Amino acid sequence: LLSHLAHQLNNCRLSLVLGAGISKALELPSWDELLEEMGYHITEEFGITISPDIKSNEEKADFFRKIYDDQSRYQDYLQLVQHSLYNKSKGVDFEKLNERKVLDAIAALCIPSRRGFVKDIITFNFDNILEIYLRYYGIISHSPLTGNQWRKNADVNIYHIHGFLPKDMPLSHCSKRIIFDSESYQCQTSFSTWEWAPHISSVLRTTTAVFIGLSGHDRNLERFMKDSNAKHAYRDYSYDSFWGVSFIRKKDNMAGTIKLWKKWGIYPIIISGNDDKKGCTHDEFEDGIKSFLFSISQKAAELL
Repeated sequence: LLSHLAHQLNNCRLSLVLGAGISKALELPSWDELLEEMGYHITEEFGITISPDIKSNEEKADFFRKIYDDQSRYQDYLQLVQHSLYNKSKGVDFEKLNERKVLDAIAALCIPSRRGFVKDIITFNFDNILEIYLRYYGIISHSPLTGNQWRKNADVNIYHIHGFLPKDMPLSHCSKRIIFDSESYQCQTSFSTWEWAPHISSVLRTTTAVFIGLSGHDRNLERFMKDSNAKHAYRDYSYDSFWGVSFIRKKDNMAGTIKLWKKWGIYPIIISGNDDKKGCTHDEFEDGIKSFLFSISQKAAELL
C-alpha cells in the first residue's frame, strides 16, 4: 500500500480530499457548534430563538438562512457564517498551527519536489487555515471561488466545493453562495449543471485520492464517489483494486463506515490506539495519520 501511494506521488497522481475532521483539529467549530454560534448572534440581532422542534442541522441552517433571505440580506448571512466560523479560533500564527500534526504532513506532501507532490486538494470546508499554513512554507496555493475561474501558476490548487469564506477577508474575496443547508444541497441535484462537477470529477477519476477527516456521509461526496468508482482510470488496470484510501479511527461502531468506503472502491486504513480496551484517542488518530502521510513522502524519495 505504501509503495503504491509513493509511486502515485512520484507521478504527481496523488490528491487529497479533506473534510470537517481537519478543521476541527484546528479548533474551528463542528457543524453543531457553528450553528450554535450562529444562533446566539441571530437571537441577539433579531430576538429570534430556534424552535425546539427543529432538530436536524440542515433544518437549523435552513431556518437561519430564511431569516436573512426574507429580508434580501444573503450577504449578511454569509458574513454571519464567516464570523461564527472563526469567532472562537485561538489564532492562526505559525507556532499555533504547527502544533497540528496532520497539517504538517499535508504540507510535506505539497512541497514541490523531484519526488513528486500533491497538486490538487479538494475540501468540503469553508476556511482558509490550510492556505495560511502552506504560505508559511512558501507554498503558493490557488483557491478559486467557482469552478469556472482561470487556472493560476500555483504549487497547489485547493478547491472549496461547498464555498470559501477565508479568515479576515472581505466578502468580495468570498464565495457568493455556499452549500450549507438543505435548499443549497438540493440546488446541486443535477451533476451536469453544478459548476464544480466536471473539474472535481476529472481530478478524482485520474488520481489516487487520500480522504482525511471525512465520515463518508455527505450527499455531494456520495455523488463524486459513485461517479469516480464507475469511471476511474484504475479500472483499465487489472492490478489496481482501489482508487483511493481513507483513514478510519478504530472504535466499536466503525464496521458500517468501513463497508461504505469499500463499496466505493476506497481502501480503509485503520488507525489503532495503544490501548485496545479504550480505543483510539483523537491524538493517537492524528499521530497515526501524520506518520502514514510522512511515510508516503519518505518512501517516494527512496524510490527515485
